[in-house]
Amino acid sequence: MLYFPHNCAKFEPIVYNEAYIAERSTLLPIVKLYIGRMQTVNKWIIKKNNIIINDMEHFDSVHTFECGQCFRWERIDDSRWFGVAKGHALELEWNGKDLIFHNTTEEDFLNVWYPYFDLDRDYGEIKNRLSKNDPVMKEAIEFGYGIRLLRQDFQEMLISFLISQNNGIPRIKKIVESLARSYGDPIKCPRLDVHAFPSCERLAKLALEDLQVIRAGYREVHPPGFHTVLFGRSVAGCHNERRSKGSTPRDAEIFRSGTKGGRLYPAVQRNKI
Repeated sequence: MLYFPHNCAKFEPIVYNEAYIAERSTLLPIVKLYIGRMQTVNKWIIKKNNIIINDMEHFDSVHTFECGQCFRWERIDDSRWFGVAKGHALELEWNGKDLIFHNTTEEDFLNVWYPYFDLDRDYGEIKNRLSKNDPVMKEAIEFGYGIRLLRQDFQEMLISFLISQNNGIPRIKKIVESLARSYGDPIKCPRLDVHAFPSCERLAKLALEDLQVIRAGYREVHPPGFHTVLFGRSVAGCHNERRSKGSTPRDAEIFRSGTKGGRLYPAVQRNKI
């Protein structure tokens, strides 16, 4: 099933890529996307195995990938990046004008990358509204003009946040990548040894000692604790299990530092964001 973008306040039906739809008439019902108050659309073209958005506005790869919101995008050269998101790998090219998705299908583009890069949202309208009558916000928008808010996998984003405490971006990237390579499912792509980020279900089956391979220091205790928030396992029970295995007082102190009333906080319910 193809992706339907999130709706805004006012709805206008827009049909994307008419030529593509005409060739595949059975897809017509599922590629009518409803986008609120958008006068312009990020339209794309297909060249060989590449998806190209010409004259892309409100985007800059450095602003988006190096602002600290994501940790699995690697800069290859001045214009190319390699990234992993939602179980897919992608080589992306940004020349300051055109955004090129290399070696991907239009189905993956619609299902994965179109929503991931928030391409159904009118950033120009948002910037105009936020900067109107607000000189401070206007200056901030001009400074970070190319940032797009990536729609990342929630579990990966939150675990990465827990890992990031008191740490710099290069080390966070190294820890996140080590976690993926150690326990994530392999991804078939031209680059070798690429893995998806492991699910909370996968991490919950690991002993705390298994996580030492990622060399996250005291942060190694957090992924199992995070599973508690999502799936209801008792943090107190985990703590008692650690004590029974001979954890040191320092371990216990660190483990308690992220809890309140026997539960990690803030209390995030499964599937409720």
